[in-house]
Amino acid sequence: MTIPPADADDFAVVSGRSPTDTNGIPDASVHVPGQGERIVETADEGFRRVLRGYSGNLLRVILERLDVSAIRSNQPAALCRDLEEQLRDPSGFARAVAPLSRQARCALGLLAVREARVVRFDALAVTLKSSGIVRPTETILELVQRGLLALAVARREAGSGTEPRGSVLLEDLDAVVARTPAAWIELRPAPRVFTEGRLDPHDPLPAPAPASASRRAEAIRLADGLELPLRVAALWQRVATQPLRIAQNGAFYKRDRDRLEDDPALAGPPADALEPIPDQVLFWIQLALEVGLLVEEPEVGRVVAAPAEFWDENAFHLPQMLAAAWLRLERHHERLGAQEPGRAARLLLPHLRLPVLARLATLPNADDPANPDPEHWTAVEDLANALERMCPEAARLAFAEPPPTMPSPPSRPTAGTRTNPPAEFAFTSVSTVGSGFETIRADLTAMLLGPAYQLRLVAVAREAQTGRTLVRLTALGRYLLRLGPPPPPPPPYDHFLNIQPNFEMIAYRQGLNPGAIGKLTLFGRWTKLGGAAELKVTEDSLTLGLHGGLSVDAILERLRRHSPRPLAPALERTLRGWSARRERITLHTAATLLEFATPEDLEEALKRWPVEEAAPSTPLDARGNSQAEGREEPVDDNAPNESDPAHSDHPGRPRRLTSRILLVPDPRRVPLALFRLNGSRDYRLPRGVCARVDEGGIEITLDPRTSDLLAEIELSGFARFEGVTSEGERTYRVTPASLAQGQRRGWELAKLDRWFRERCGHPIPPALRLLWVGVTPRVADSEAEAGSIQDDPHQQRSPNETGETKGFSKSAPARPRPAFNAASRIVLTAPDPIWLDGLIQHPDTRAALDQRLGPTAALVHPERLADLKRTLERLGWNLDMATNLTDTATLQPSTNFAASAPPKGPPTAVAPQQPADSSVVGPQPPRSRTGSKAKPKTATRSDGGNSTQADVETSSSPPDP
Repeated sequence: MTIPPADADDFAVVSGRSPTDTNGIPDASVHVPGQGERIVETADEGFRRVLRGYSGNLLRVILERLDVSAIRSNQPAALCRDLEEQLRDPSGFARAVAPLSRQARCALGLLAVREARVVRFDALAVTLKSSGIVRPTETILELVQRGLLALAVARREAGSGTEPRGSVLLEDLDAVVARTPAAWIELRPAPRVFTEGRLDPHDPLPAPAPASASRRAEAIRLADGLELPLRVAALWQRVATQPLRIAQNGAFYKRDRDRLEDDPALAGPPADALEPIPDQVLFWIQLALEVGLLVEEPEVGRVVAAPAEFWDENAFHLPQMLAAAWLRLERHHERLGAQEPGRAARLLLPHLRLPVLARLATLPNADDPANPDPEHWTAVEDLANALERMCPEAARLAFAEPPPTMPSPPSRPTAGTRTNPPAEFAFTSVSTVGSGFETIRADLTAMLLGPAYQLRLVAVAREAQTGRTLVRLTALGRYLLRLGPPPPPPPPYDHFLNIQPNFEMIAYRQGLNPGAIGKLTLFGRWTKLGGAAELKVTEDSLTLGLHGGLSVDAILERLRRHSPRPLAPALERTLRGWSARRERITLHTAATLLEFATPEDLEEALKRWPVEEAAPSTPLDARGNSQAEGREEPVDDNAPNESDPAHSDHPGRPRRLTSRILLVPDPRRVPLALFRLNGSRDYRLPRGVCARVDEGGIEITLDPRTSDLLAEIELSGFARFEGVTSEGERTYRVTPASLAQGQRRGWELAKLDRWFRERCGHPIPPALRLLWVGVTPRVADSEAEAGSIQDDPHQQRSPNETGETKGFSKSAPARPRPAFNAASRIVLTAPDPIWLDGLIQHPDTRAALDQRLGPTAALVHPERLADLKRTLERLGWNLDMATNLTDTATLQPSTNFAASAPPKGPPTAVAPQQPADSSVVGPQPPRSRTGSKAKPKTATRSDGGNSTQADVETSSSPPDP
């Protein structure tokens, strides 16, 4: 057989799924780092989409092969629907399968067992060749020509990665397969193949050589099949408490991976292991993702645990689900471990698992698992010899890299021609074990004695006299291949739990089963898995069970059923105490909140609330515990009065949340006729602008018609409530004390700026930023120099409760706080900006000028003022010098430039009296105690929109130091 070079997909190791291979998981999302997100189709949708890529003539030829005489239309869409209906109908599907060869029937059975919605041409060819089918290409074409396999050619561009971009319109299937590299061909089985396909023991699968008739099997070993269900159960508990984060390259964060690999319940050695499983933690994760126990969220880049309902629905069938998922894993090598993210080559060994198990199914079935008859066993060496003869490429590690681009076929290709020369399988380098036989034997040993043994798919023995390893298929393995009934359940053994006083429990594996594992997983944390599994009930594990729908009574009933001794009273008291602590919180998935202007209005509304007949309910004590069982619990005298309408147990009654807010569980029970609504707010909508800032920048007013409760709560975190205006608007003032309190509560400058942009519609006011810098003990250099708001919240440091700054040690030197600079400077003003431009450009005058302050103003170096004056006179300009800074520089008609000079004599000190609530930044000047007093003047200070009058005294002498 000739197969062109194979493809290489690049997908995340965490999911174990190809972006173009759903592996039997319909309606799921697969995230490919760097390539976005792709929604995986169901089997019906994918099959229909591929058929739409067929031409009308091709669809008509397929329908004629299926003996469909009544073809209603020649339109491709109508022909596609006819073909779908024909293959969906049981009788039509039977007519399509009837003429197939035995090799094609075997291929359908293998496809049905693997349950892959998409399979690559080269991968299916390897599977068929390893199963003993000599001409796999002809077998695949036989299925494609009868519509049982839909063929699509992925169209890709150079440098576009590995994501398919569409399908090429197909005219001649034989010509397409002959001209197209197998790496680009995708096959989608018809949906009914997964339900109707069966492996037949009489199909041409060559039986492996049985053990020698004179050598019997001894030391027979059969695993209990509980190792993988226990491991994935422990993994579910860890991920439920802390999800796994995924990096951009598809790998897990190192901290999350180390946390799992250091957990003895996940990384510990199996209790009954014949061959180690490399990278077993990643192996558990891939299996859990495949069966749906873990769920990948590509939009947020993490893996979370499935809901607790998974255990109620799937715990009993979990061993079979894990075994079927193992057959589909493509990113794990049984001997080399998990494939790292970013590796493009596809592993070959995953496509040999199903053919090897199918060949074991051809041996005579043994009802007794410990049957030592040689005819039921075969040696691993014999399997390796047969596989090397049928498929020598099985010794290779992976398929070869695909070509960078796919040649576009002509519109009418000629049958029998190829664009690439014929070539056998294209693979990468051989696994470095030895010869081809030794590599295949090592791979089969790791496969059969590793995961296949742990999953209870094979039994293992030793051949007498020679010591060779013998294997055979178990009842579960035959059931997985759809060749036998489900295996019988183990004999029941209820009392398998040994509960210790410290709430640790030992579960003996003789009594465990998948259903019991699922029940214990919901409320007991698995801590150690060995010959006897250990688990412990903690407050967190109990909370996990309560969230999953269990009650304390149900948990205690399960413990009593499986414990041979009565439960300790301390255990029951502790569990009920933990449950009561959680039941104090009531979760409302949807509710209506009524906010009143004053507490008096709320009390008046409760008095007018219609009285309804309370529903009969179980009496509750003050802590919310039930008293139905006759236990006398102490009642708190301060418990809420049940006669109060706000504390009634009726589901429609309002519940008082605060002094001004009522919660109504059912909005239909709100007596709207008793209220006058000032505004309504739907919290499912995005947050909008609802506040305004005054001109002073530190007083914020909330509009009750557009604001919501969240805005009021957030604003109270960094501002002080001032009162309610006559229009009902609530005002807040930002002070240094309120900002310092906000920093201790976790407010950062970037978060504060985002709040102002969302709630006020503009960035944080400069006055408020001024206060922020003043109350921050240490300021980053970038903030002190540039004053820009950092987008990274880690760049903003806030103090903790002890006054230290997060991110700084006690011994770290404090950086100086930025200060304002006040100095007497000489300012030159020009009649027009163009004349100032000339002074700055002229070589004789630009040396005397300093910083430019505006279009017509610039600073002058004091020591060069005389030179500047002489230069201007020489140039024909006059410079008018003011005599005092307090004087206003006036321009005379003959004056071209004006300059303000510093005053002569001592400066005048002014000491204003600041009110107690004044927002002042920096140290205040001392009050003058000497010198003659001048006549008091009245000064008006504008502080946040409020006008405050204060007396100002002037003194002619400087203040005391």
